[in-house]
Amino acid sequence: MPAHIAKGGLVGLELTALIAFMKGACHASFSTIRTFLRDVVGVTISRGELSKVLGKVSAALEKPYEELLLLLPGEAVVNADETGHKDNG
Repeated sequence: MPAHIAKGGLVGLELTALIAFMKGACHASFSTIRTFLRDVVGVTISRGELSKVLGKVSAALEKPYEELLLLLPGEAVVNADETGHKDNG
């Protein structure tokens, strides 16, 4: 198999993003992700492949995350939490 194909894996960009969103933002379990992909998307995927996909996403985000950690302490304002907080009423 050509190296660039093997590196890309069995899952494309859009499905990779969906899996990462479900695991990260939605805190979905592997079982929930697998069931959703099977029943809604029509894709059957193993837990091992899910793990590989999430590992690939984590590796891709490692450098930007490190860069952000270095930049944040120097920022004058960081709007990290936009939820309302009532102060004195």
